[in-house]
Amino acid sequence: MKVEKRIVIMSDSHGQFGPLQKIMEMQPDASMYIHLGDSEGGVSMLRKKYPEKEFFCLRGNCDHNSELPDSLVIPVDSGHRIFAAHGHKHAVGFSRDMILEEAEANNCNIVLFGHTHERLCSYDNGVYVINPGSCSCPRDGLAPSFAFIDVIGKDLFVNSVSL
Repeated sequence: MKVEKRIVIMSDSHGQFGPLQKIMEMQPDASMYIHLGDSEGGVSMLRKKYPEKEFFCLRGNCDHNSELPDSLVIPVDSGHRIFAAHGHKHAVGFSRDMILEEAEANNCNIVLFGHTHERLCSYDNGVYVINPGSCSCPRDGLAPSFAFIDVIGKDLFVNSVSL
């Protein structure tokens, strides 16, 4: 089985460029990189350093005066679509209901969010739900982290990785 596409997901770097650089060094051949917010300028540095890479970036609750979008719908292939948001506007700290409803309304079967600084990888009712945790300041007692999705045929494989 050959990985057709790798999607790297990171969140909540809070102005620390070091963890973002480490993720890029660990995953240099990914097809796409998604930062789910609270980057506070770190992603613009990544874009300058890696202009050939495909980055999608969102605004988090700490990205003041940012013109980044609050959410994105990202087509992966003919069978998968991502709904990505930082999560603070969807109250993900209390429930995943709002973000799942918006994903369903956008015909997405993959939901990505950050904000809580806590890792989550689940598959519920045909929907992949992924929070990569924080790559700089986790709140779940685990090491800083990121996640990735491997697309192999029609299948998805999700992994959480400690930095």
